[in-house]
Amino acid sequence: MNDILRVKNLNKSYKNFSLTDVSFSLSEGCITGFIGINGAGKTTTLRTILDLAKKDSGNIQFFGLDMDKNEQQIKNHIGVVLDDGCFYEELSMAEMKSILASAYTDWSEQNFKHYMDMFSLDPKRKINTLSKGMKMKYALTLALSHNAELLIMDEPTSGLDPLSRSQLLNVLNDYMENGGKGVRIYLPIQYKLGYEKTKFAFTVVIIASPFLLPQLMKMENFNLNFLSEFSPILICGSVLLLSCIILAVSAALSIKFYNRTDLA
Repeated sequence: MNDILRVKNLNKSYKNFSLTDVSFSLSEGCITGFIGINGAGKTTTLRTILDLAKKDSGNIQFFGLDMDKNEQQIKNHIGVVLDDGCFYEELSMAEMKSILASAYTDWSEQNFKHYMDMFSLDPKRKINTLSKGMKMKYALTLALSHNAELLIMDEPTSGLDPLSRSQLLNVLNDYMENGGKGVRIYLPIQYKLGYEKTKFAFTVVIIASPFLLPQLMKMENFNLNFLSEFSPILICGSVLLLSCIILAVSAALSIKFYNRTDLA
């Protein structure tokens, strides 16, 4: 199975926070959850791999291409759903679409109209009148309208009611069945998207302190049956804390994790 995203030794520092030597990969054909507590570094990692925030060092590859040398080509094949939307609030959805569509070589007006109808979105409505859930649906519509090979979503269930969450899962299943190579979802620990309803292999990357690991495994919504990838903990600190991480990972490796495909 090929990796459609590979991150190696990624470093990004701010005044009071830093990511240190972060490494993980996303395999083709999988829906991957990137899970951690608020403030653990999920959004920082997301923004850095998309070059929305400049990395300090490290290597990022999408589809085997180096992000530093092929950013425009790579972004043409990625659909991104950000929690903050990043829209011009005073524009209508149709006007915002006209601006964004020109950035993609494979924009599909048919797909755009399909998802706008599916989510009951009026293209004439101004973005500043939309609820958070409606903005999330609109962002997903845009991400699905240029035949992206990879979807990357930052807390896509935020602001969605249970019915809309179920609808989102159906959309992701349809996307994977119709040529999508992968989905990466950034979620806080407490969210439950309903992964048991997905038809594809589901993997999890955890970003957390080693002291949280036992708590994670006791959580009702944290089902070990759906883990097939355990990424080492991503934190920075002293040599003593690093030793704790190594011990935690060693203990975790003694647990047998199952891929969804092994459950059949």
